[in-house]
Amino acid sequence: MTDEASVPVRDVLVWLSRVSADEGQRLLVGCALDDGTSDEAVPIVALDAERKGVTLLGGRRLLLAGVRDGEIVDPRPDAPLVGAIAAQWTPAERVERQERAELAHAGIDADRLASGEDRRAALAFLRMIAAGELPGPEERQRFYLALSATGESGLARIGARVLAQLADRFADVGGVPDDLYWRRAWFLRAGGQLREAVAVSDALHMGQVKDQGARKLLATTRAAVLLDLFDTTREVKWLALADRAARVAYAIAPEEDEVKAVYRRFQAVRAQVGRA
Repeated sequence: MTDEASVPVRDVLVWLSRVSADEGQRLLVGCALDDGTSDEAVPIVALDAERKGVTLLGGRRLLLAGVRDGEIVDPRPDAPLVGAIAAQWTPAERVERQERAELAHAGIDADRLASGEDRRAALAFLRMIAAGELPGPEERQRFYLALSATGESGLARIGARVLAQLADRFADVGGVPDDLYWRRAWFLRAGGQLREAVAVSDALHMGQVKDQGARKLLATTRAAVLLDLFDTTREVKWLALADRAARVAYAIAPEEDEVKAVYRRFQAVRAQVGRA
């Protein structure tokens, strides 16, 4: 890594598509390529503007599209390449870059989200929390959908952490909304934090969740987590707890596919244990 000014290769590729070959050559030669894997950045000695390729010191040639996750380091005074790239951003691109920076500060890689809509939903939620506001049901739903859409464990762990902070705030002002229990449990399960998910979902049997829809979702999530724990540990104690949770979900919505699926999974596991 270097403390010198740098710009992502993906930004350089966009810039090269907007400038002349002469300007690309003038500003890119004199910089160095950090491909993210080599020990040091290698100086760029020539540009193939048509193919968006570079020749490095020593004669190696490569296409910049092949190192999109790398960086171009500009060691010159005032870093003219970095300035030129920033100068050609459109207003919309400037807004997007600011959004991406804010998400990165929260540990969220914007490229891991499924869409620009999800990026904006997550950001709006985080901004509300930063401002000390308590997001309402619609904002919580959009945040949940944004971070759960891809099923990535890293995003799920961030979602669980953020919602835990939010639950603490709600607890301080009178009560945690019912939906926060199942949303947190879902994120914890997706993030591989199974025992933490069980602890959160204990609320199902403690009278803390009144809404039947939220109880159903919490019960199905809890049953699935407990079955995951059984699969991992083979400890039969988790099956009894899974049975209790599955029965709650089944009593509320016996015809719903998600409820039937988790109940069938429980029955299959119990039958397997009975044959063992």
